[in-house]
Amino acid sequence: MGTKEQAHRIALNLREQGRGPNQPGHLKHCQAIGWWLEEKNIAQISINLTDYNVTSIHMAYEAAKVEAEMLKVAITGSEIVGLVPLDAMLSAADYYIKKENLFVLEEEHKIHLAINRLGLNSLGPFKPDERIIEYNLRGISDRNGLSE
Repeated sequence: MGTKEQAHRIALNLREQGRGPNQPGHLKHCQAIGWWLEEKNIAQISINLTDYNVTSIHMAYEAAKVEAEMLKVAITGSEIVGLVPLDAMLSAADYYIKKENLFVLEEEHKIHLAINRLGLNSLGPFKPDERIIEYNLRGISDRNGLSE
């Protein structure tokens, strides 16, 4: 990503609120802001999806890529802060499977495809067992002896 200003411009174009009442953004249920991430020395678009069933992770990522291309800047990856529903990751995988005409059956492979295509390892490792809600809860149950 280029500058803080470019990231902010992309964020304004994406977020539902847009630039104001007369200039709404492209994505519903999306809040976004552009800023400079000092510790990584990069500009970043921070996006909060308030309903991933309306605006999916892959829709937001792909829309950011299109906006960045128009400004001649690169999207180098993404990061999910907190936990993400399994369904959101599988939806992203299904999107890329269809887009690229791939044949992927196993859930584990679909998750790794989504991680790869969304660039989720770009700022640090994305560990599905820790970051995907259902996998995380399964791990907690296993550690506490609650699994069947």
